[in-house]
Amino acid sequence: MINKICDVWGLSHDKIVSITTDNGSNIVKAIKITFGRSKHIRCLAHTLNLVVDNSVNIPEIKLFLDKVRKIVTWFHQSAVGAEELRQTQTL
Repeated sequence: MINKICDVWGLSHDKIVSITTDNGSNIVKAIKITFGRSKHIRCLAHTLNLVVDNSVNIPEIKLFLDKVRKIVTWFHQSAVGAEELRQTQTL
């Protein structure tokens, strides 16, 4: 399939410097078979997103995020607290 796409676009394999994809096993394998490992670059944004998605399931991080959400909610619901925060930030 990848070879057909290259043919349609008039791209020879020697003209392709690199290929960036997500981390899906199917596309990683297809690129490896077609071009080898050296031309494949995994998308950094996708990789970072996977790290964040996996991290939020760690109990300690969940606890931390819950505390941060409660603090943010308090400042949103408290006019006095929000004003004090604004004043502190301008110092």
